Formats: sequence, C-alpha cells, structure tokens
Amino acid sequence: MRYLLLCCLLFLGLESYAQRDSTNSDTSRVQLLHSNKGRGENRADGRYLFLEGEVHFRQKEMHLWCDTAQQAPNDQVLAYGDVEMLQEDSIRAFSDSLRYDGIRREAELKNQVVLQDSSMTLFTDYLHYDLEEKKASYPQGVLIVSDSSQLQSKRGHYELETKMAYFVDSVRLNHPKYKLITDSMAFNTEEEKSYFLAPTYMYDDENLVYCESGYYDNKAERAELTGSPYYLQRKGQNSRRAYADTILYVGSEDSYYLIGNAILEEESQKVYADTIVRRGMKGRFEFLGHPRFERKGEDGDQQEILAGDSYYDEEKEAMVFQDGVTAKRGSQILRSETLEYSESRKEAWAKGQVILEDTVEQSRLMAGSVYYNDSTGQMLAQDHPIALMLLDGDSLWMTADTFWMEKDSAGAYQLRAYHQVQVFKSDIQALGDSLTYSEVDSLFELRGNPRLWLDSVQFTADTLRGRLADQSLQELLLLNHAFMASSKEEVYFNQIKARDIRAHFLDNELQRADIQYNGEMVYYALDEQGRYAGVNDMDCSDMQVRFKERNVDRIKFMGQPKAILYPMGQVDHKKLSLKGFKWLETERPKDRWSLTGPYAWGIKATDLPAVDPAPIPEETPKVEEKKEKPTLTKEQLSNQKRRGGRK
Repeated sequence: MRYLLLCCLLFLGLESYAQRDSTNSDTSRVQLLHSNKGRGENRADGRYLFLEGEVHFRQKEMHLWCDTAQQAPNDQVLAYGDVEMLQEDSIRAFSDSLRYDGIRREAELKNQVVLQDSSMTLFTDYLHYDLEEKKASYPQGVLIVSDSSQLQSKRGHYELETKMAYFVDSVRLNHPKYKLITDSMAFNTEEEKSYFLAPTYMYDDENLVYCESGYYDNKAERAELTGSPYYLQRKGQNSRRAYADTILYVGSEDSYYLIGNAILEEESQKVYADTIVRRGMKGRFEFLGHPRFERKGEDGDQQEILAGDSYYDEEKEAMVFQDGVTAKRGSQILRSETLEYSESRKEAWAKGQVILEDTVEQSRLMAGSVYYNDSTGQMLAQDHPIALMLLDGDSLWMTADTFWMEKDSAGAYQLRAYHQVQVFKSDIQALGDSLTYSEVDSLFELRGNPRLWLDSVQFTADTLRGRLADQSLQELLLLNHAFMASSKEEVYFNQIKARDIRAHFLDNELQRADIQYNGEMVYYALDEQGRYAGVNDMDCSDMQVRFKERNVDRIKFMGQPKAILYPMGQVDHKKLSLKGFKWLETERPKDRWSLTGPYAWGIKATDLPAVDPAPIPEETPKVEEKKEKPTLTKEQLSNQKRRGGRK
C-alpha cells in the first residue's frame, strides 16, 4: 500500500511539472503542453523526460506533436511517430522522426518528410530546418509540388520567407506544357517563376529550348533566356533551330522573340537578323533589322538574299522579302522592291523595279514584275520588261509587254516575247507583235507585222524566222509577202519581193538571198567608182542573189527572167517601186533610249495587279499560197512601165 501511494505521488508530481512548465512565462524555452503519460529521470547532465501518447510541445510560435518523445536538458527534443511541426500557423512539417534543438532553433526531420507552406508541398527523406532563418535544406533529394509544377533535385534548400527554392544536381521540373532539365536553378513557389543558373533544357513533344541563364514565369507564361540560348523545333524528319543573344517567350501571344544576333536554321537554309519573331505555333516568322538569308539549292549553288524587314507565313508556306531585295544565286543576281516565294509551289514573285542579271552570261532583265517557278524554270516578266544580253560582243536590247521563258524536255530555254516587241543592237533592229526564241537550236521567230533591219537592209514579211550561230545572225527566212529593201542615202531604194525569201549571212553581213515564188526585183547598179550606173527592173519566179559589201554582186535565175535596165535619168523612180514597198526608217529604233519601257531607265511605273502565269499558246504561222505571175514579153513589160508602174 505504501509502495502504490509512492507511485501515485511520483506520477502526480510529473503531471504537476508539466502543468507548471506550461504556465511558465518564458516562451523561449521548449514547453511540454501535453502527454498521456511519461516519466522523469535525473542524470548527471540534468533531468530527462520520456513521454508517450499525444505529446505536444511549444516554443514561441512553434508547436510540435508526436506519438513519443524524449526531452533532454537544454531544450533538446527527440520525437517519433506521426511527427508534426507547425510554425506561425502557415508552415507545417511532417516526418517519422525529428530531432529538435530548442537553443539553436533547428530541426532535423527524417523518413517521409513533408514540408508545406501556402504555395508548395515539399517531399524528402531528410530535411534540416532552421526556424529562425526559416530555411529548409534537403541534401538527400527533394520533390516540390506547387499549383501546376513538380520539381525535384538531389539537393538544395528552401527559404520560406522569400518562397525561393534552390536546387542543385539532376534538377527536373514537370509542367503540364513542358519539362525541364538542369543542374542548378532557383524556383519561387509563390510566383511559380524559375531562375536558370546553369545549362538548362526545356522541352515538349515538338520543341526544345536551351539556355545557361534567365527565367521562366509559369503563371504569366513568359520567359527570358540568356547565356547562349537556342530554340529547336522538330518537324517530322526535319528540324528548325534558332539562336540569339536573348530569347524571349510570351505565352499570351504564343510568340518567341530572338533578340540580338539572331539566327534561324532549317534544313538547307539559314537566316541572320537583328531580331527574329515567331508569332503563333503555326503563325508567321518576322525577320527584323538587316536580315540575310542563305540557302543551298538543289543544284548545290549557294543562294543569298539581303532585304529589309521580311516575314514568313508558315501556314501558307510563303516567304515575303520587303524594303529592297538583293538575291544572289551562282552568277545570277536579282534586285527588286519585294520578293514573295511560295515554298509549296516553288514559285517566286518579284515586284517593283526588278533587275535580274547574270554576270557570266552578261545578260540583264528589267521589269515591274517577274514570276519564276523554281522547279519548272518558267519565268514571266511584265510591266514594261526589257532585256539586255551580249550578242557577238555587242549589247542587244529587247522590250515587249510580256516575256515568257520556260525549259523544254531537254532543259534548254525557250523565250516568248509578245505585244509591241522591240529589239535594238548596233547593227540589228527589229519590231513586231510577238517573238519566240529557242536556245536548243538558236532559232527565233518574229510575227505580227514584223520588221527587221540589218545595217542598211530592211526585211519585212508576215513571219520572220531566223537562226543564230556563234552569236551572229546566220540565216533569215521571210515567209509570205517577203520584202527586202535597202538604200544608201534614202533616195533610191533597192527592193526584192517574193512570196518567201531565205537570206544568208556571215558575221552579220548579207551574203545571199534565195528568192522563192513570184520574185520581183529593183536594184541600182553601181560603176567602179560607186556611182549609180542605172536601175534594173526584173521578174523571175525563183532567183538567187549574191551580195558583196552590201551591194548586188551577181544574180542566178531559176527560170526565164524578164529584165529591163533603165538609165538613171530616164525613169520615174517612185513609179518603179514594187507594190507594197514602204520605207520604214522612221519606225526603226535608233538607239536603246528609243525603246519604250520606263523600267529600262530607272523610272518607276505603277504596280500592276497579279498576273496569271499561264503559258502562252503557240500560234500557227499562216502562209498564203500565191499563184505564179504570168510571164510578160519585153514589149508588154515596156508598155506597162510607160503606163505608170505596177498595179
């Protein structure tokens, strides 16, 4: 009975100790507020308490609960089983065990540790927590869960006052829209803002972004990346890569800004600019500040384009170069005000004072608008086009309403110029409504009231068809209503008329003319001093006329000729002219300045609407059959002359 009474007194004494300690006004000490049972033990260094069942401690603003605990002198506490620590009603920690130093106000939590505040939940197996600094360190790995992100690393620390978490070694962040890998970063759990302190990769299924410094704001969906940043987008088997001094991402616009020394690479092409903007995941790219475009063509040639601010419409697969364009490809150089290129159709449109030149071929094309198909080689030039090429060491100028160029099956070019065709070279000039030229056989054809001048000789017919050899005129075929005329001083006119005439040249000098069907001829003979000796008037169905130094040298008749030689002073020269003769010297282009087309001389014309680059249909030349002219006797011919010329 005495022993039982002694135990009750000891237990009541322990309870009274706890109650006395709980009412102690010194809140800086660790206070035991409650336990279901416990015992005290005096040791050399002080009194120890061993507590069980709903144990509750408090120190200042901190509360500690557990299943069992051991409280040592100098405010040292060991807690086990469902440990929970609360600080300032906002910071909670849970673990299987805890060691608390009430003097240093530091806690070590082990096994299934959970730390919570208003903005995040932290999971780890070991946590050192400084209550004074409100700083949690996790040297053995951690997982932090915020509103929309999960972040883990092997070690780091968390500052609860500033809401800043620092992570080191194998850092991983999972966000609904992307993932992140780095070795060092900081994360504001309240603002959900990540700060990159080491090489960092952010990626999703199609995109990857790299940087070595910068930040990402999860809530605002805004990032500013520095430290050698680049952006990589995967497109099937291909990829797109971008570099800049700074990469800025604005989620509200779904846009990327590459600022400072920006570079965009895709397959075989690369773009340099001060700033590159990508608006929308399938929107458009803008290239701002001295953009330069490089591309390797299918033939291996390096292509380069310089322009002002330009853009690429990704949905339409269309690139638009603006504000003065210079494009180089091999020996070819294109200059224009704007250039639009469709990637899917391989089509390009250049507009506004277009100049296309080839430094090797020494040719140039100028126009208000030029269409080009990169896969077929088709080209359409409109709005006062004019072409310049080197022919026989001399400049040949040509203009028309429209130029159309395309490749044939052998890869050779065919040129068609139509409506108001004009050609000027120092020794050859031509006019007509349409012209075609084939590179494969060097044949050209001029139609629609065609006129051609070679030095002092004028050629006209329904169709003029010629052949070039070694950049010189080799042959000219005059089809239907063929007419040749020449004059030294435009007083007396040599004339040849037939249904068809085939003229042959050597080094652009007329050598021979083959007159076919209904040939008629008027020519002025010269003596040895080059003075007029008389005028020949002759008819012969077929003739061959040879020339020497641009004068008739000899004539070969294929048939019975009818010819009369008149002295110079005994004939009416006007009435002697062949029917249909017209001297067209006033129409003849005198120099390149006389060719129409303001773009040739740098004068800006009004932009024309878009044109349909459809091939121009071939025309079939019409050759009229002409009956043989009846043969006249010499007496009949003389009587006809006296009656006033030919009818």
